[in-house]
This record gives sequence, C-alpha cells and structure tokens, in this order.
Amino acid sequence: MKNIIKAVIIVAIAFIIAACPSEAASTAESMDGEVDGGSGTFTLTGISETHNGNYAMLKVNQVIGAESVTPPTVTLVQITNGTVTLPLWVKTQSDGIQRFYGAYLRDVTIVGIYNSGTVYESSTPITTRYFNHIYLSSGSTTEWYYGYEESEY
Repeated sequence: MKNIIKAVIIVAIAFIIAACPSEAASTAESMDGEVDGGSGTFTLTGISETHNGNYAMLKVNQVIGAESVTPPTVTLVQITNGTVTLPLWVKTQSDGIQRFYGAYLRDVTIVGIYNSGTVYESSTPITTRYFNHIYLSSGSTTEWYYGYEESEY
C-alpha cells in the first residue's frame, strides 16, 4: 500500500512540474505574456573608447535594445564613457512593440554600433559585436570583451 501511495505522489508531482514551465523557457518559446509594463534594460560596459559618441542597438529575435522603436525607425542610445544602457523592447504578434521584462536566454545576442542616433532596423552598423549565452533580464549587464567580432569567431 505504501508503494502505491508513493507512486501516486510521484506521478502527481511530475504532472505539476510539467504543467509549470520555467519563466526562461516560456519566454524563449513565446514573448507574449512576458512583456506588459516592463522596464527591462541591458547595460554594456567596457566598450572601446573609439566608440564613445557613437550609438548602440541590441538585436536578438524579437527583442530590440534602443531608446525607442517605431517601425521601421529605431532611436538609439549614445555610448558615453565606454558604457551604454539600452531599454529593451519586444515585438509581439498581438500588440506590436512593448517594453520587455522577464527573462530571455539566447545563444547569440548582437550589438551593433552606429554613427547616427536614428536608424532603420535593417541599417548596417559600422561594427557588430556578438555575445554568446546572454541572459536578458531586468537590469542585465555584460562586458564588451566577452563579445567577439564575426571575424574572430
């Protein structure tokens, strides 16, 4: 009888775990429901001083890091003292552009550096930095040297 009770408890726990996916997993699968009223930011530090005065934009799937996004135009944030803090936005199928919050883990995150503070999403940056396994969340930060140029990969 004790073995049957243990088996029932184990099965019940397995069903509960299966019904409650982790926040990171659910966010990676579908951004809807993880974006309303957010204030997520991503800070990149240690940027080469040659880029001070330039502008940065983060792009990874539906997430864009910029001052504002009004498709197809993106207003970027200026790099100052080797640092830039990018408000995070997400494109959703149902509601267009919204502020991002929550958590989002991606294999590759791209940060483009631009000469102009206003660009199109499809604009070509003057340089691009790639970052592996960046965990985007409210207030996440990484260092420039953790990234690599495409030619360095």
